[in-house]
Amino acid sequence: MLNIWLKNVPDYAAVFCQLVLIETCIEILSGPLITAVQATGKIKKYQIIISGLKILIFPICYLGIKLTNTPIITLIISILMSIIILFARIIILKGLISISISSYYKNVLSIIIRVLIIPVTVLLILIFNLSYGLPRFIIISVSSILLTLFSIYIIGLNNYEQKILKNYIY
Repeated sequence: MLNIWLKNVPDYAAVFCQLVLIETCIEILSGPLITAVQATGKIKKYQIIISGLKILIFPICYLGIKLTNTPIITLIISILMSIIILFARIIILKGLISISISSYYKNVLSIIIRVLIIPVTVLLILIFNLSYGLPRFIIISVSSILLTLFSIYIIGLNNYEQKILKNYIY
């Protein structure tokens, strides 16, 4: 569907967009962790480690391009490094405010994974079974929004949060 916005769609454009969205989703998880570290006022060690890991992305991407000769490798490496950096943030934060890694996994990551299972599964089925065109785009867009909202409500919210949402909507 990039041809709606672009006259000539560059090679890898669709894959780049998909990989950037994946990386963005991973990076979104870092926001509260960054805020928590900054709230402690002890950011020197954090900044050195995280900045060091981020700087490593450049030489690793260069090596990846040299070995694979494909530009997509840069985003794959960036996604993998974002995951590593996310876990580094959690570990650093554990030392600063005694956050439980298992609690973070249970209360944040596992819920996100469970919420995504239904929409991703259904959308993959739709993607592979519908032919390209505007109807496919509309069906997938509407389905993804509705399935994600449904999944968030049923799986992502506890009873108390569902009650608050219902009261807010009414």
